Amino acid sequence: YDPSLDITMLDSTQKRIDFINESRKMLGLGGSTVCARAEEYALKAGAQFDIVTSRAVAPLNILTELSMYFLKKGGLFMPMKSSAYEDELARAQSAVKKMGGLFVRAETYPLMPGLERSVLIIQKADEGRKPRRYAQIVKKPL
Repeated sequence: YDPSLDITMLDSTQKRIDFINESRKMLGLGGSTVCARAEEYALKAGAQFDIVTSRAVAPLNILTELSMYFLKKGGLFMPMKSSAYEDELARAQSAVKKMGGLFVRAETYPLMPGLERSVLIIQKADEGRKPRRYAQIVKKPL
């Protein structure tokens, strides 16, 4: 942990935010938390972050629209996906492009014997579009 990092953790559920805050306190970690929906907070916060990460909470095309708007130009979107990410990445290419992204590479890491996860590295190359409301994103993904 690097205390010089300014980390903001976002979740739409207060129960998870409470858990994160309690865990941060117990571990002596800094950072801040926000309880909000990603697509709503992105419009409020704007493009201010250098790196956006996520766990595997949604298909990549949906996650890309929810996450890329947070990034400054040149910033990195780094979602965690299964090690078999290739098909999902192919289906998400339209969303990556429309949100101003460019796939750079994937890094695969072993979590335990027989279980790997990949972190995709997508750079924000240009401004891209604003995220739509979640219902629209899910109903008609990019």
